[in-house]
Amino acid sequence: MKRRFLATCALAAAFASAPAPGRADDASLDPARNEFSVFGGISILDARSSQQYTVTLPAIPAIPASHGEPGFPGYPGGSVQVNTETKLGDGGLFGLRYTFYLRKQLALEADASVAPGQELRTSAGLGPGGYPSFPQPFEQAMNAYLGGMGGAANRGMGGPSGAYARYGEPYGYGQHDVTAWHYGAGLTYDILGRDVRPFVLLGVGGVSYDGEAGAKTDFVLRFGAGLKVYFGRLGVRIDAADYLVFNNFLTGHDEHDVHVTGGGFVRF
Repeated sequence: MKRRFLATCALAAAFASAPAPGRADDASLDPARNEFSVFGGISILDARSSQQYTVTLPAIPAIPASHGEPGFPGYPGGSVQVNTETKLGDGGLFGLRYTFYLRKQLALEADASVAPGQELRTSAGLGPGGYPSFPQPFEQAMNAYLGGMGGAANRGMGGPSGAYARYGEPYGYGQHDVTAWHYGAGLTYDILGRDVRPFVLLGVGGVSYDGEAGAKTDFVLRFGAGLKVYFGRLGVRIDAADYLVFNNFLTGHDEHDVHVTGGGFVRF
């Protein structure tokens, strides 16, 4: 009985000292399972929205020639169709990222970044109805009209599209920058577990826009790939990820915002 008891104790001790099967991967983990990154890059986006407006132009009386000065034949009035286009374009970005390795090649990470100068440009052009001849360019005539009492109802026409003549900011045309705040979390998987590590990533998050009326927060699905290179406790990383923005505030459709970034990190 005593021998059987001693044998049972020896087996229990051996089992307790053996690594658990579920932790076999953990035994090979580097003790430094945390990474903190600083990165910068570019947001590549081409979201466009367009609208059409009918603008009524007032009649202009004729001015007869006198004292050698040329006259003006006058304009009977009428309406023209104006197409407008608003485009949300590229912008530089920078941010921070925290990564925690759950297993040797699988990591959970969270990040936040900001693109402070994403260009929002509104432009306009004539529709198929054409534009009657005036002694000044169309954009000058439109700005003069919108600046007067007759064009007050049409000021600030927003909207999308048309890389035609651009007008000044006072009456709703031109360009300005908006700020995009990106944040989210996801998983990365290192295809190789060495000092040079290609990886794939999948995550979710959101983007909030600042600096434009009607801007809101949109849900984002992320997927992409990248490369890490380790130099001891330091390293460099490059990423190329597609941020699929659902129901973009400008277009109302899903838009692809590609982020190409690079930076350095420290692990601890």
